[in-house]
Amino acid sequence: MRQGRPSKKRKRTKTPNFSSPAPLSLCMIVKNEEQFLEGCLKSVEGLVSEIIIVDTGSTDATLDIASRFKTRIFTIRWENHFARARNYALEKATQPWILYLDADERLHPPFHQTVKKAIQSDQADAYYLQVYSEVGQLLGGIPHIQAYPRLFKKLPGVQFEGRIHEQITPSLLRVNARIEYLDVQIEHLGYNLPEEVLRQKVQRNLDFLHQQVEEEPENAYAWFQLGQTTLIAGKKEEAIQYLNRTLELSEPSSQLSSAAQMIIANELFLQKDYPGAIHILKQVLEATPRQRLGWFLLSECYAHLQQFDKALQALKEVKKYGQLKFTDLNIDKLFESYLLEQRFALYLFSVKRYKEAIPHFYNYFTQAPHWNQNLLGKYLVAYNTTGHDSDKHQRLIKMFIDQLSRFHNPQEAVQILGSFFEQKGDSRTLLTLFKAASKQFPTQPVYPYYAGNACLKMGDYAQANRYYFQALSLDDSIYEIHYNLAVSHIKSGRYQDAIEQFLKIREQFPQHAQEANRRLGGLYLKLGMVDEAVKIAQQNLTDVS
Repeated sequence: MRQGRPSKKRKRTKTPNFSSPAPLSLCMIVKNEEQFLEGCLKSVEGLVSEIIIVDTGSTDATLDIASRFKTRIFTIRWENHFARARNYALEKATQPWILYLDADERLHPPFHQTVKKAIQSDQADAYYLQVYSEVGQLLGGIPHIQAYPRLFKKLPGVQFEGRIHEQITPSLLRVNARIEYLDVQIEHLGYNLPEEVLRQKVQRNLDFLHQQVEEEPENAYAWFQLGQTTLIAGKKEEAIQYLNRTLELSEPSSQLSSAAQMIIANELFLQKDYPGAIHILKQVLEATPRQRLGWFLLSECYAHLQQFDKALQALKEVKKYGQLKFTDLNIDKLFESYLLEQRFALYLFSVKRYKEAIPHFYNYFTQAPHWNQNLLGKYLVAYNTTGHDSDKHQRLIKMFIDQLSRFHNPQEAVQILGSFFEQKGDSRTLLTLFKAASKQFPTQPVYPYYAGNACLKMGDYAQANRYYFQALSLDDSIYEIHYNLAVSHIKSGRYQDAIEQFLKIREQFPQHAQEANRRLGGLYLKLGMVDEAVKIAQQNLTDVS
């Protein structure tokens, strides 16, 4: 009997192992990074197969920290050239893929699987990653996001270029590397530093950049970095010259050209040359429309010209690209949602589209960490005009009162809210407001005084008296508190207490003696003390004559 052929075994598809580190070398250059290095190295644990540390002369605990991790440490002489140091690290890497980070950067575990899958897929030779930076006021205060090819294959001919702000992209392009974008974010901490530290860093960078443009006078990127850094140093006219040189050397529709024009437009905006800024921004947005910064700046320009409909249209474009990971602008800004809501509310209010403005006011107040009391006043006007969504309004009012400290100027906010409730005749909410203000400002007599007035209007005289006494314990020299306490005594039928209070007023505030005597005369008559009433009347006649 013939035996059949043995059946062929099916090839098993190899399942990628994403639990092991990727075939990836982390390459770093460091010097005196004891403040940041440990956090960086911890962030990539489980992601990389090796860590190459190139130290350029640390004198602090940097090397001790590096040695606690599985690192290969090399020490080189610093030659004032970042690309040479980075390329030395590349030479020492043994893995087929490279990740480069600075010590003040972190690539957190939630993104590790995405990196491993990208390496395993082999669909590209290099990947642009997002570098997210919180920035201090010296750099504008608004977080920005940049796209850099931080992840790439170790290919022949691929190396860094540039004395400072070194680039890997030109060499990747020369070898025709396949470059893609990867939805991975690197957190950068190095711009959110004390201002003095940043200024020192800026000056160091300026020295390097001047040397670089002298060595590479046709390098548009170097001129751009020199212009941007010079501007941060406060030398505006000089910076604009360098940025114009960037424009001369770069392609008109390139990202670099757009970035340089954007900075120039921003300077025109700061100089209140809004038409000039708009002219440049329109050109930039035609070339690179998928971005946030240009549209936001255009919106601000139109708003300052009180062209609010155009400002609103530009603001809608900012929102449209708000969640875009990679935009047409290489260095784009990230605008907090509450900031956009604030602008929408303000511009709609300015054109009296109150009903449309109110949802944006609501979003602003529920999202913003701190509140602008001027927006509060505008919101209350809009609500008064439309009576829109009473339930949401009541929730906002409660939030305002419970969290007065979130206003930039809480006392001004109390004044705005107090006027609103008084116009509404809402004494109960007035009382709640002033009780909260008293807790927020326990040394201010005005708030228990106002709380007493609210109780007086509601006919709760005992409670009014307690607040007036509290106010007087903080400041006994305010006539109005004494007077309203006396009135509260009268309304509650405590005439003898009222008499004593007006006698005190007459003695302590002689400029108000006539009014005190008038009140005393009435009280004496009410109590049947005619002789005392006559004496007061005669005294008043004498004072008048």
